[in-house]
Amino acid sequence: GWKLFNWLPIFRSDITLERVQKELADESNRRGKVATDLVYHTNDRVTFDIPLVVVGSRENETRKTDSRIAFVRIDDAEIGQFGAERLNSFGQFASCAFLLAPEEPEWAVLRAKSFSREFQHGKRCRFFMRSGTGDLDVWLRGLPKPAAVMAANDFLAFAVLEAARAARIPVPQSLAVIGVDNDSFLCDMAKPPLTSILPD
Repeated sequence: GWKLFNWLPIFRSDITLERVQKELADESNRRGKVATDLVYHTNDRVTFDIPLVVVGSRENETRKTDSRIAFVRIDDAEIGQFGAERLNSFGQFASCAFLLAPEEPEWAVLRAKSFSREFQHGKRCRFFMRSGTGDLDVWLRGLPKPAAVMAANDFLAFAVLEAARAARIPVPQSLAVIGVDNDSFLCDMAKPPLTSILPD
């Protein structure tokens, strides 16, 4: 059967095709493996003599891979829709917004578009691209209250809560915030604790 194959850490710059092939070859179970973000970390054409499932790779990465490799991706549009539905369940809001970082990839844009489409029957949604010097607290003050904000991930959602605290915007009374990834460290460290979606 298939074995969860989770040795490959995320956000590594030192991963090479040779290392990936060696670690796969070293495994005793040759019937198949599940790798995480394998193709994301190499610019080479990937070929293996065993069945392989790549979890989390972007669609445009498939062009440079062996056709025998199967891809499993998170439904990012559904994540955006779920975030909108969750915030909708809290009642009516005067405004909604979605927070991204300037380098956000396709998955974050899909979440933003779906959230905007689903939130309170297509109510106009504002978008904020956060950079290192972005005035997030100023942007939050300008949102009509009560406001609902979804962030592309928990790191950005945590930044929203920190900016709201600096701007003295009460959460959740005037600002409801939801993130993605259910990062237990960030969710528990946030004040108040962060509500987050766990992709599965």
